[in-house]
Amino acid sequence: MTKREEQYNIGLEFIKQFAELNNIDISKIKFIVKHTKQEVGRDRASGWCEYNYKTKKCKITINLPKCAPEAVKPTSFNTNNRYWFVNRTPIGVICHEFGHFVHYLLTNGKCVLPKEKQITSYEPNIYERFAESIKLFILNPDLLKQYDPKRYEVLINKLNLKPLHNKTWQEVFKENNMHEKYYEYMKNRLNK
Repeated sequence: MTKREEQYNIGLEFIKQFAELNNIDISKIKFIVKHTKQEVGRDRASGWCEYNYKTKKCKITINLPKCAPEAVKPTSFNTNNRYWFVNRTPIGVICHEFGHFVHYLLTNGKCVLPKEKQITSYEPNIYERFAESIKLFILNPDLLKQYDPKRYEVLINKLNLKPLHNKTWQEVFKENNMHEKYYEYMKNRLNK
């Protein structure tokens, strides 16, 4: 099994645990793993979600070769880059695509999150904003809470979602061997 396949399985396990905790029926999701480097159509993306509003069923496709093999450890670090925590590993991609399903399922695709600031560079619209929020809420809920408490509150209070764990963002960073510069940057950013 490749590292990307292992990460996909870890991400899938996170989704299953999150869904069970929040009474979300994932039997309506068909997960597809692609192993193509093709550069046509959607194969350019690392993942995508197709939701059918009539049947409430979803197809999530993860294109493993387009996912990052691991979290990037920077050789140079730009402290002006506030979007450093984009996670394009298979774990991040599957949690992001699952975020689209949660968005459609719980809000029918409506805008429910505040638009005041971005948490990643991939938030061109309400759909990606929601998916990125769910991804971070699954993987590091305290980081979302500390960085954008209004989004966190919407997920907790308006949508009644429960986080998978109550670890601090620092504990999650340590468990995932995040680069020290990321840790210092986040600490400084949160203290502003």
